[in-house]
Amino acid sequence: MANIDHKDMNKGVYEKYTITRDDGRDKAGEKHYGCAYFALDLNHDPHARAAIKAYADSCRLTFPDLAKDLDELALRNDLFNPNEEPPHDSSRKVDFPKEA
Repeated sequence: MANIDHKDMNKGVYEKYTITRDDGRDKAGEKHYGCAYFALDLNHDPHARAAIKAYADSCRLTFPDLAKDLDELALRNDLFNPNEEPPHDSSRKVDFPKEA
C-alpha cells in the first residue's frame, strides 16, 4: 500500500497549501483574486495519476494541448510512485513551461 499519511485519512478537504499565480492575476482587483484551487502531490498521492487522466479527458475538446500535456504527464512513471520516497533534489521536478 502507498505511503499514506494516516492522520489525513478522516479530514476530507481542508486548507493545506497556499497557491499563488506566477502571472500575478490572483492579486486584489484581478480576475483570479479569491479563487479556490486544488493541489495534487504527484509524487506521493496514489490517486493523483487517476485525477490527471480524468482532467485530461474532461478538457480534451476545449483545451486539446492541455489534455495532451496531461496525458504525457500521466505516463511519467518517475513521478507516480507513492510507495517510494522521492529524492530530495530536482530529479523528479516537472518543469512546466512559463506563460509567454
